[in-house]
Amino acid sequence: MRHALLGLLVIAALALPGCLTGLPFVGTSNVEPSTWAFDYTGLNALAAQGYTGKGVNVAIVDTGIDLGHPDLNGVRFGKWKDYVNGQASPYDDDGHGTLVAGIIVGRGLVRGGAPDVTLSVYKAIRGGTGEGAGSGTDADVAEAINQAVRDGAHVICLSLGSGRALLLGPSTANAAAAAVNRGIYVVAAAGNEGEDPNTKDVAAPADVAGVIAVASLDVNKRVAASSNAGSETGPLGPTGLALVPREHPNKKPEVSAPGVGILSTFPGGKYARADGTSMAAPFVAAGIAQLLEAKPGYMPGKGKDVGDMKAAILQGAEKLPGYNQQHDRKAGYGLFRADLTLQKMG
Repeated sequence: MRHALLGLLVIAALALPGCLTGLPFVGTSNVEPSTWAFDYTGLNALAAQGYTGKGVNVAIVDTGIDLGHPDLNGVRFGKWKDYVNGQASPYDDDGHGTLVAGIIVGRGLVRGGAPDVTLSVYKAIRGGTGEGAGSGTDADVAEAINQAVRDGAHVICLSLGSGRALLLGPSTANAAAAAVNRGIYVVAAAGNEGEDPNTKDVAAPADVAGVIAVASLDVNKRVAASSNAGSETGPLGPTGLALVPREHPNKKPEVSAPGVGILSTFPGGKYARADGTSMAAPFVAAGIAQLLEAKPGYMPGKGKDVGDMKAAILQGAEKLPGYNQQHDRKAGYGLFRADLTLQKMG
């Protein structure tokens, strides 16, 4: 078992990517993919209609990527930048980023939801062990987001997060907000501190109004106890002051997605299962890529905007058992359904 922390070191509180168990590359007879998760979210339904994210640029800000994994062979790879060690070639010294990537672009036993996107990866999170492992600075994560915007990302997946301290570390939140304001879809993990009574909201930058915060649920469509609940009020700008009432459709989290026991790619030709909102966020990012291929008028700068997409996502969300109200602080507006969202898009 391996427990790693992933977050923004400057902001102090860190989000958990989950418990990872590496499995050797032994083939389909011994490793069972998480097909149920792609079924639940409607990604398989849209794939059956031919939507694979082609023509869409997706960026992940994470620990890197192992492009040598067999399931990542043939991935359309775009930009790479390493803010941690300055290496010119892609690598992943932790595994978390490769897990996230597999859910989006896997092309083997792990079949990602949007395997034909152009994937760019920005390493802003340290790997390895010891002090500082699994963390990154506010400045590096923010600059990675800004660079993804400059590089033409349509969707940015942030399977990372942190508690937001008052007037400390505002750069990541500001960068996420700026990306949204430019029409880019930013998807972020809600955080995994939900069982801590001191946790009052989803993690930053998932708490930014236009960002799509994603909660985690299991195969029985139950929200994970560890998944952060949202506050009824949001932060005042980049501060920790929760003063601004949240209104529909920006209540947090927005949606839930599978995030318990998810099998994905792991460095060294292995697979791993992982828990957490870090695994839930890429399902939504992949689904948005499929939707942008299906409805190019929703691409940044093409007429429709982030608000239009969010409205369709929330209208298409599947209500979860026991969560019948319009919005629940743990489950959001419901289970993300890419197939039903497509039906709500004009």
